[in-house]
Amino acid sequence: MIDASPYRLGRMADNALLAETRPDVAEDTLADDTLADLAELAHAVARDVGRPDGDGVVPLTHTEVMVLKAIEDRPDATPGAVAEATSLQRSNVSAALAALVRKGFVERRPDGVDGRVVHLHLTALAHASRTTIRGRWAARVRLGVEAGSLTAADVEATVRVLGALADGLAATRD
Repeated sequence: MIDASPYRLGRMADNALLAETRPDVAEDTLADDTLADLAELAHAVARDVGRPDGDGVVPLTHTEVMVLKAIEDRPDATPGAVAEATSLQRSNVSAALAALVRKGFVERRPDGVDGRVVHLHLTALAHASRTTIRGRWAARVRLGVEAGSLTAADVEATVRVLGALADGLAATRD
């Protein structure tokens, strides 16, 4: 696990040295290093929180989770809309959907007008599993918040910043 404080301080010291020796590149390098640190720390937090398992949670792949989130955000979506929203290949979405249907997380409902079109809906099992997972994530993150002496304002600001970053990254997908 990355200890963020010394990690960040080490990077800042490296950047201060670079600023003294190469002021022409220090600002750009600092920005790149800081952005890379953000990505690395986001991965570390995600790995540490992990995928909860145990009672009430069906194991899912990363792709299946992406597809579920896309359907949750777009009720009544078509498989093509899910592929577009996730930037996944249609064949990968189809495979994930087949697995999610088998696991009881997604229902395919035919379109009322065009029988060739299906609309995707989350099942009660998917909603219940999500509630369980979010509860376990909250418990794990709460431990980190308490150990890191973070305030509610720190957490709320982090959620706002990461939400804006996620939206910005989504807007740049091809």
